Amino acid sequence: MEEVFGITRAALSKWTQQGCPKAKHGWWPLADVITWRGLGSKGSKNKDDGELTDLQLKLKYDAEWKRLQAEGLEITNAVKRGDYRFKIDVITEWNTYLVTLKKSLQALSRKIATDISPFVDPPTARRIEREMADMITMALETMSSGENYVAPKRRVIKG
Repeated sequence: MEEVFGITRAALSKWTQQGCPKAKHGWWPLADVITWRGLGSKGSKNKDDGELTDLQLKLKYDAEWKRLQAEGLEITNAVKRGDYRFKIDVITEWNTYLVTLKKSLQALSRKIATDISPFVDPPTARRIEREMADMITMALETMSSGENYVAPKRRVIKG
Protein backbone atom coordinates (compact mmCIF):
# COMPACT_ATOMS: atom_id res chain seq x y z
CA MET A 1 0.00 0.00 0.00
CA GLU A 2 2.84 2.36 0.80
CA GLU A 3 4.24 2.03 -2.72
CA VAL A 4 0.86 2.36 -4.45
CA PHE A 5 -0.17 5.53 -2.64
CA GLY A 6 3.33 6.88 -2.01
CA ILE A 7 2.87 7.12 1.77
CA THR A 8 4.78 6.01 4.86
CA ARG A 9 3.86 3.20 7.24
CA ALA A 10 2.90 5.81 9.81
CA ALA A 11 0.45 7.43 7.38
CA LEU A 12 -1.02 4.03 6.53
CA SER A 13 -1.48 3.31 10.23
CA LYS A 14 -3.21 6.67 10.64
CA TRP A 15 -5.51 5.87 7.69
CA THR A 16 -6.43 2.57 9.34
CA GLN A 17 -7.33 4.40 12.56
CA GLN A 18 -9.48 6.80 10.51
CA GLY A 19 -11.50 3.90 9.04
CA CYS A 20 -9.57 2.83 5.95
CA PRO A 21 -10.87 -0.61 4.89
CA LYS A 22 -8.49 -3.41 5.92
CA ALA A 23 -8.93 -7.10 5.02
CA LYS A 24 -6.48 -8.51 7.60
CA HIS A 25 -3.06 -7.80 9.08
CA GLY A 26 -0.90 -6.51 6.24
CA TRP A 27 -3.67 -6.70 3.59
CA TRP A 28 -5.91 -3.96 2.26
CA PRO A 29 -8.56 -4.31 -0.47
CA LEU A 30 -7.14 -1.82 -2.98
CA ALA A 31 -10.43 -1.00 -4.69
CA ASP A 32 -12.10 -0.27 -1.33
CA VAL A 33 -9.17 1.91 -0.22
CA ILE A 34 -9.35 3.89 -3.47
CA THR A 35 -13.06 4.43 -2.95
CA TRP A 36 -12.47 5.37 0.71
CA ARG A 37 -9.86 7.93 -0.36
CA GLY A 38 -12.34 9.42 -2.83
CA LEU A 39 -10.12 8.63 -5.82
CA GLY A 40 -12.57 6.34 -7.56
CA SER A 41 -15.88 4.61 -7.13
CA LYS A 42 -17.14 1.06 -7.21
CA GLY A 43 -18.68 0.35 -10.57
CA SER A 44 -17.42 3.71 -11.95
CA LYS A 45 -20.72 5.46 -11.33
CA ASN A 46 -19.24 8.96 -10.82
CA LYS A 47 -16.51 9.56 -13.40
CA ASP A 48 -15.41 7.95 -16.61
CA ASP A 49 -11.73 7.50 -17.52
CA GLY A 50 -11.59 10.86 -19.32
CA GLU A 51 -12.38 12.78 -16.13
CA LEU A 52 -9.77 11.06 -13.94
CA THR A 53 -6.24 12.30 -13.33
CA ASP A 54 -3.27 10.16 -14.29
CA LEU A 55 -2.76 9.12 -10.65
CA GLN A 56 -6.42 8.20 -10.29
CA LEU A 57 -6.29 6.17 -13.52
CA LYS A 58 -3.17 4.37 -12.33
CA LEU A 59 -4.80 3.53 -9.01
CA LYS A 60 -8.00 2.44 -10.70
CA TYR A 61 -6.28 0.08 -13.11
CA ASP A 62 -3.86 -1.17 -10.46
CA ALA A 63 -6.88 -2.12 -8.36
CA GLU A 64 -8.50 -3.86 -11.35
CA TRP A 65 -5.23 -5.69 -12.09
CA LYS A 66 -4.98 -6.86 -8.46
CA ARG A 67 -8.59 -8.06 -8.55
CA LEU A 68 -7.95 -10.04 -11.73
CA GLN A 69 -4.78 -11.53 -10.27
CA ALA A 70 -6.73 -12.62 -7.19
CA GLU A 71 -9.39 -14.25 -9.39
CA GLY A 72 -6.66 -16.06 -11.32
CA LEU A 73 -5.10 -17.33 -8.11
CA GLU A 74 -8.51 -18.52 -6.89
CA ILE A 75 -8.97 -20.54 -10.08
CA THR A 76 -5.41 -21.92 -9.87
CA ASN A 77 -6.01 -22.99 -6.26
CA ALA A 78 -9.35 -24.55 -7.19
CA VAL A 79 -7.64 -26.60 -9.91
CA LYS A 80 -4.98 -27.74 -7.45
CA ARG A 81 -7.69 -28.73 -4.94
CA GLY A 82 -9.37 -30.80 -7.65
CA ASP A 83 -12.47 -28.61 -7.98
CA TYR A 84 -11.89 -28.41 -11.74
CA ARG A 85 -10.81 -31.07 -14.20
CA PHE A 86 -8.88 -30.84 -17.42
CA LYS A 87 -11.10 -30.80 -20.50
CA ILE A 88 -9.26 -33.72 -22.12
CA ASP A 89 -9.87 -35.89 -19.02
CA VAL A 90 -13.60 -35.13 -19.05
CA ILE A 91 -13.85 -35.82 -22.80
CA THR A 92 -12.00 -39.13 -22.41
CA GLU A 93 -14.25 -40.23 -19.56
CA TRP A 94 -17.41 -39.27 -21.45
CA ASN A 95 -16.23 -41.09 -24.57
CA THR A 96 -15.57 -44.23 -22.53
CA TYR A 97 -18.96 -43.90 -20.84
CA LEU A 98 -20.81 -43.40 -24.12
CA VAL A 99 -19.09 -46.34 -25.83
CA THR A 100 -20.03 -48.54 -22.86
CA LEU A 101 -23.61 -47.25 -22.98
CA LYS A 102 -23.84 -47.94 -26.72
CA LYS A 103 -22.56 -51.51 -26.32
CA SER A 104 -24.93 -52.14 -23.41
CA LEU A 105 -27.95 -50.80 -25.32
CA GLN A 106 -27.07 -52.82 -28.41
CA ALA A 107 -26.77 -56.00 -26.30
CA LEU A 108 -30.13 -55.29 -24.67
CA SER A 109 -32.21 -56.53 -27.62
CA ARG A 110 -30.34 -59.86 -27.66
CA LYS A 111 -30.77 -60.26 -23.88
CA ILE A 112 -34.52 -59.61 -24.03
CA ALA A 113 -34.98 -61.94 -26.99
CA THR A 114 -33.14 -64.67 -25.09
CA ASP A 115 -35.26 -64.07 -21.99
CA ILE A 116 -38.60 -64.22 -23.85
CA SER A 117 -37.70 -67.13 -26.15
CA PRO A 118 -39.21 -69.79 -23.82
CA PHE A 119 -42.56 -67.95 -23.98
CA VAL A 120 -42.85 -67.21 -27.73
CA ASP A 121 -42.01 -69.02 -30.91
CA PRO A 122 -38.48 -68.48 -32.38
CA PRO A 123 -39.57 -66.25 -35.32
CA THR A 124 -41.40 -63.90 -32.92
CA ALA A 125 -38.37 -63.71 -30.60
CA ARG A 126 -36.10 -62.87 -33.58
CA ARG A 127 -38.57 -60.24 -34.85
CA ILE A 128 -38.75 -58.60 -31.42
CA GLU A 129 -34.94 -58.64 -31.21
CA ARG A 130 -34.62 -57.10 -34.69
CA GLU A 131 -37.23 -54.37 -33.99
CA MET A 132 -35.60 -53.46 -30.69
CA ALA A 133 -32.14 -53.38 -32.28
CA ASP A 134 -33.45 -51.13 -35.07
CA MET A 135 -35.12 -48.78 -32.58
CA ILE A 136 -31.98 -48.59 -30.41
CA THR A 137 -29.79 -47.94 -33.47
CA MET A 138 -32.17 -45.25 -34.70
CA ALA A 139 -32.16 -43.59 -31.26
CA LEU A 140 -28.36 -43.67 -31.01
CA GLU A 141 -27.93 -42.28 -34.54
CA THR A 142 -30.44 -39.50 -33.88
CA MET A 143 -28.77 -38.51 -30.62
CA SER A 144 -25.26 -38.68 -32.12
CA SER A 145 -26.27 -36.12 -34.75
CA GLY A 146 -27.24 -33.67 -32.00
CA GLU A 147 -31.00 -34.03 -32.40
CA ASN A 148 -33.47 -35.04 -29.73
CA TYR A 149 -34.75 -38.56 -30.10
CA VAL A 150 -38.52 -38.90 -30.14
CA ALA A 151 -39.75 -42.45 -29.83
CA PRO A 152 -42.22 -43.51 -32.51
CA LYS A 153 -45.80 -44.09 -31.50
CA ARG A 154 -46.41 -47.45 -29.88
CA ARG A 155 -47.15 -50.26 -32.30
CA VAL A 156 -49.10 -53.38 -31.62
CA ILE A 157 -46.85 -56.37 -32.28
CA LYS A 158 -48.62 -59.00 -34.32
CA GLY A 159 -47.78 -62.52 -33.27
